[in-house]
Amino acid sequence: MHGQDADQHAIQTQEEDFCFHRSRVVFVMINGDVRVAPQATTEGHLEWFDREGWTTDENRGRFFQEHVRGSYIPETNTVYFYSGFDFHFDDRLHETVLAHRAQLESSLPLNKETRVCFGPRDGLIRGKAYPRKEMGTWDDFCHSHPLAF
Repeated sequence: MHGQDADQHAIQTQEEDFCFHRSRVVFVMINGDVRVAPQATTEGHLEWFDREGWTTDENRGRFFQEHVRGSYIPETNTVYFYSGFDFHFDDRLHETVLAHRAQLESSLPLNKETRVCFGPRDGLIRGKAYPRKEMGTWDDFCHSHPLAF
């Protein structure tokens, strides 16, 4: 497996993911709104998007690249944002998150002290390293300007 296929495989839910998946809140920014997956789901984004009918084999890569998604970890009060199968982040992602600030705050239990990270919670997923950038607290992040990545 190479490239996008390997990255897509890396995000397919495995049995060892169930405990972590149940402990977090999964969301996506779609059609100007923030959608949140059912609580305590064992599904990852890939399975959730397929079940909702948002993705198919034909559009999955494009959908993942074009939509910002993430997870909120209540235990650590941390929210993670990324796009693509490769957990990509850039200025566009930063701007998209800020544009959805009100929806995020009404959909997730974010507070001024919530830690914000770009990229996945774990830097190593199924043997592949992914970048991650800590962005400070939610309050700091909401008053910041996009950075050059």
